[in-house]
Amino acid sequence: ADAITATPSNIQIELEQMVSKDFVLTPTAGETKPENGFQVGKMAVSPETLTLHGPGSVIDKIDRITAAVDVTNLSSDSDLKPVIKVIDKNGEELSDTEMSYLTFNVDRSTISVHVTLYSVVTDVAVSVETYGTPEKGYQVGTIVATPSTLSVVGSSDALKALADSGNKLTITADSAAVDLTGAMKDFDVKVDISSFLPDGITLAEDVSSTVVVSVQ
Repeated sequence: ADAITATPSNIQIELEQMVSKDFVLTPTAGETKPENGFQVGKMAVSPETLTLHGPGSVIDKIDRITAAVDVTNLSSDSDLKPVIKVIDKNGEELSDTEMSYLTFNVDRSTISVHVTLYSVVTDVAVSVETYGTPEKGYQVGTIVATPSTLSVVGSSDALKALADSGNKLTITADSAAVDLTGAMKDFDVKVDISSFLPDGITLAEDVSSTVVVSVQ
């Protein structure tokens, strides 16, 4: 039989160290929105961390791991199955080839995200308390807040507490946000209403935190 030879006779094989690293799973709803009248309040992913094992060059590229869920038309607290996305330090998903090099310490199909919805409450009144006194010979006429009402969200307990207090947000006198000291003419002042939100209450999405108080 004829002799068979290989050229080149030596093949160089590059070996790479395999490493393991823990990553926190970050839940996200992306651009999806629940049913009208609700907002995503909290999201909790289980398990909270993943351990990835693979080539060091791939592991080192990873910036974060997200657990993406679709909350479209959701109207009650729910457990959802997420899509797991491994994001590199350029903000891009790892390629299918890079993903094939990685192993996870858990079956990705067992990961879940618990979504807690908060109710949106509209027409919460803005109340204004003033600080100080005008210049002698002047007195306060009218005080108008614009907008005069806001939409807020919160847990059921926080919203109940807000309702018990009259469903209003008060710009308090002790903050001196609306200071009348020595005033001799009409004036406007911009107030960051987020500083006066009760515990557990936040402004609804797309609601500006700036309230303009006009003093006459």
